[in-house]
Amino acid sequence: MGVPAAVREFLGERHPEALELALWVREAVLAAEPDMSERVYRGWDGIGFRHPDAGYICAIYPRGGEVRLLFEHGVRLGDPDGLLEGDGGQTRHVTVRAADERLGEALRRLIHDAVAERLFRR
Repeated sequence: MGVPAAVREFLGERHPEALELALWVREAVLAAEPDMSERVYRGWDGIGFRHPDAGYICAIYPRGGEVRLLFEHGVRLGDPDGLLEGDGGQTRHVTVRAADERLGEALRRLIHDAVAERLFRR
Protein backbone atom coordinates (compact mmCIF):
# COMPACT_ATOMS: atom_id res chain seq x y z
CA MET A 1 0.00 0.00 0.00
CA GLY A 2 1.53 3.28 -1.09
CA VAL A 3 1.96 6.22 1.23
CA PRO A 4 0.57 9.51 -0.07
CA ALA A 5 3.23 12.20 -0.52
CA ALA A 6 1.44 14.55 1.91
CA VAL A 7 1.56 11.92 4.67
CA ARG A 8 5.22 11.06 4.12
CA GLU A 9 6.21 14.74 3.91
CA PHE A 10 4.31 15.63 7.10
CA LEU A 11 5.88 12.79 9.08
CA GLY A 12 9.35 13.40 7.66
CA GLU A 13 9.25 17.13 8.39
CA ARG A 14 7.48 17.15 11.76
CA HIS A 15 8.21 13.71 13.25
CA PRO A 16 11.25 12.07 11.63
CA GLU A 17 12.03 10.13 14.83
CA ALA A 18 8.60 8.45 14.67
CA LEU A 19 8.30 8.11 10.89
CA GLU A 20 8.61 4.32 10.62
CA LEU A 21 6.46 3.62 13.67
CA ALA A 22 3.76 6.04 12.47
CA LEU A 23 3.74 4.34 9.07
CA TRP A 24 3.38 0.97 10.80
CA VAL A 25 0.37 2.23 12.81
CA ARG A 26 -1.08 3.76 9.62
CA GLU A 27 -0.77 0.37 7.93
CA ALA A 28 -2.67 -1.28 10.80
CA VAL A 29 -5.48 1.27 10.48
CA LEU A 30 -5.85 0.80 6.75
CA ALA A 31 -5.49 -2.99 6.95
CA ALA A 32 -8.41 -3.08 9.38
CA GLU A 33 -10.63 -0.80 7.29
CA PRO A 34 -9.34 -0.34 3.74
CA ASP A 35 -12.20 2.02 2.82
CA MET A 36 -10.94 4.71 5.18
CA SER A 37 -9.50 7.89 3.80
CA GLU A 38 -6.68 9.74 5.49
CA ARG A 39 -5.87 13.41 5.83
CA VAL A 40 -2.99 15.32 7.33
CA TYR A 41 -4.18 17.81 9.95
CA ARG A 42 -1.18 20.11 10.40
CA GLY A 43 -3.01 22.23 12.97
CA TRP A 44 -3.65 19.15 15.10
CA ASP A 45 -0.21 17.77 14.24
CA GLY A 46 -1.65 14.42 13.22
CA ILE A 47 -3.21 12.24 10.54
CA GLY A 48 -6.95 11.60 10.72
CA PHE A 49 -8.89 8.66 9.31
CA ARG A 50 -12.47 8.81 8.11
CA HIS A 51 -14.75 5.95 7.06
CA PRO A 52 -17.15 6.72 4.17
CA ASP A 53 -20.22 5.60 6.15
CA ALA A 54 -19.11 5.83 9.80
CA GLY A 55 -17.36 9.20 9.66
CA TYR A 56 -14.28 10.26 11.61
CA ILE A 57 -12.87 7.25 13.47
CA CYS A 58 -9.31 7.82 14.65
CA ALA A 59 -6.06 9.72 14.26
CA ILE A 60 -2.34 9.14 14.56
CA TYR A 61 -0.39 11.58 16.73
CA PRO A 62 3.39 11.00 16.71
CA ARG A 63 5.14 12.27 19.84
CA GLY A 64 8.85 11.82 20.21
CA GLY A 65 9.66 8.17 19.58
CA GLU A 66 6.09 6.96 20.14
CA VAL A 67 2.74 7.23 18.38
CA ARG A 68 -0.67 7.71 19.90
CA LEU A 69 -3.60 6.20 18.05
CA LEU A 70 -6.58 8.23 19.25
CA PHE A 71 -10.13 6.91 18.90
CA GLU A 72 -12.71 9.68 18.59
CA HIS A 73 -15.37 7.70 20.47
CA GLY A 74 -13.01 5.48 22.44
CA VAL A 75 -15.15 5.45 25.59
CA ARG A 76 -17.64 3.30 23.70
CA LEU A 77 -15.13 0.60 22.79
CA GLY A 78 -14.52 -2.66 24.57
CA ASP A 79 -10.90 -3.11 25.58
CA PRO A 80 -10.21 -6.81 26.18
CA ASP A 81 -6.44 -6.27 25.73
CA GLY A 82 -6.28 -3.35 28.18
CA LEU A 83 -4.69 -0.99 25.66
CA LEU A 84 -6.92 2.08 25.83
CA GLU A 85 -5.68 5.02 27.88
CA GLY A 86 -7.33 8.26 28.95
CA ASP A 87 -10.12 9.35 31.21
CA GLY A 88 -11.98 11.99 29.21
CA GLY A 89 -15.64 11.82 28.36
CA GLN A 90 -15.22 10.78 24.72
CA THR A 91 -11.77 9.86 23.39
CA ARG A 92 -9.29 7.15 24.28
CA HIS A 93 -5.87 6.39 22.85
CA VAL A 94 -3.34 3.61 22.54
CA THR A 95 0.31 4.52 22.98
CA VAL A 96 2.48 2.58 20.52
CA ARG A 97 6.17 2.43 21.35
CA ALA A 98 7.26 -0.40 19.04
CA ALA A 99 5.89 -2.41 16.13
CA ASP A 100 4.68 -5.78 17.33
CA GLU A 101 2.47 -8.24 15.46
CA ARG A 102 0.26 -9.04 18.47
CA LEU A 103 -0.22 -5.34 19.09
CA GLY A 104 -1.02 -4.88 15.39
CA GLU A 105 -3.75 -7.51 15.64
CA ALA A 106 -5.22 -5.80 18.70
CA LEU A 107 -5.14 -2.41 16.97
CA ARG A 108 -6.90 -3.83 13.92
CA ARG A 109 -9.64 -5.25 16.19
CA LEU A 110 -10.09 -1.89 17.93
CA ILE A 111 -10.28 -0.06 14.60
CA HIS A 112 -12.78 -2.53 13.21
CA ASP A 113 -14.85 -2.24 16.41
CA ALA A 114 -14.68 1.57 16.28
CA VAL A 115 -16.14 1.58 12.76
CA ALA A 116 -18.82 -0.95 13.72
CA GLU A 117 -19.76 1.12 16.77
CA ARG A 118 -20.17 4.27 14.70
CA LEU A 119 -22.25 2.46 12.07
CA PHE A 120 -24.50 1.09 14.81
CA ARG A 121 -24.99 4.57 16.31
CA ARG A 122 -26.04 6.18 13.04
